[in-house]
Formats: sequence, structure tokens, C-alpha cells
Amino acid sequence: MGETAQNTKKQPKQEVDGKLEWLREHGFIRSLEKHNGKGQVVATEEVVIYKGLLALAHEDGLKRLVTELVDFPSDVNRLTAIFEAEAETNRGVFRCHGDANPENVDEQIAPHYIRVAETRAKARVLRDALNIGLVCAEEFGLEVGANGVLSVRATNGKLKVLPKEKPESQPKASPAATSSPEPEKPKASPAGKVSNGPKASAKPKVGSETKPPAAKPEPEP
Repeated sequence: MGETAQNTKKQPKQEVDGKLEWLREHGFIRSLEKHNGKGQVVATEEVVIYKGLLALAHEDGLKRLVTELVDFPSDVNRLTAIFEAEAETNRGVFRCHGDANPENVDEQIAPHYIRVAETRAKARVLRDALNIGLVCAEEFGLEVGANGVLSVRATNGKLKVLPKEKPESQPKASPAATSSPEPEKPKASPAGKVSNGPKASAKPKVGSETKPPAAKPEPEP
């Protein structure tokens, strides 16, 4: 009886390999490229995203996942928020901490560093509960979007997301095409005077000669 149970029970390595395979099949494991200041790839590392850890934890029988803010941001701790996360599974209860401040997260999500600290704590406790050794992408302070390669730049020991390529700007229209046509300049007359248009004819038109007014008849005495 005991021997049969021992044979049917998965070995730890086989179980971990099965979980990693499940995460890869569902696109929850990404390739993280680290670049130097020149944009050259200096290292590549596999990371798991929090969405995949949470999904796998529910598949694995997650019973409870709670967090608590145990250290509030202040000037004393350099605005660092520290969360404690607790997860309960069929294997027991696990606890981990996660911290974040505006200096150790990406500048694009720095205003939301408190929720980053909470996500880091939950990611760490789920990794322990699931026995997943891969680092979670959210622990780097990265916001994970669509599927693809996560690229970061290592600068002074900090990880920075590479700037997105700007779309090619459309060619601007030439000034000649956009400017309104200039009004025609008045032409100079042969005598050197500027002509502003056709002058009235000096000679009166035929049939249009003005007649002197008729004399009024004098009244009879």
C-alpha cells in the first residue's frame, strides 16, 4: 500500500518541471533582456509574470491570499512601503514581504509604488508556495503588457525600461505647397507710374453727351 502511494506520488523535480511547462504553454514565462548604455544585450534571463503565478496557484488549490501594509511610507524610510503577504495552500501557510519606493521602480509607475510593493509581496509568497524559483517580472518594477520580450537597461545598478521607438514622422509639406498664393503686384505703366487698374475714358461715350438744362418760361404779366 505504501509502496503504491510512493510510486504514484510525483517527485519534487518532476512536479516543478510540470508547473514550469504549464506556465510556458500559457505564455506566463517571458525572456528578459538586459541592455547596457549602448543598447547592447548583456544578459538574458527567464522571468515569470504575476498573472501566471496567480493562475497556477488557483490550479494548485490556493485557499487564501491576504496582504497587510506593515511599514508606511515616510521621510524616515525614504518613502518605502513594505507589505506582508500570506498565502495558504494544501501544503501549508507561507509568508513573505515586498517593498517598493519611488527609487526602485520604473519611473513610469513610480506614482503607484505602493501597489507595486503589494504585488511584489504576493509574487514572492506565491513563488514560495508553488516552489517556483524564477524571479517575477513585477519584482523588477516592470508593468507587463502584451506578450513579447521584456527589455530593460541596466544603469548604475538600476533596471530601466528601454524607451519605445517613436513612430516615423510624416514628411512635412513644403512651404510653397502650404502657403497661400501672393496677390499680384500692380504693373507699372510705360511712363513709370503705377497703374491700379483701367482708367476711365477721357472721351464721353456716343449718345451719352449731357445737354444743358432747358430754360424755364417766364411768367406772363
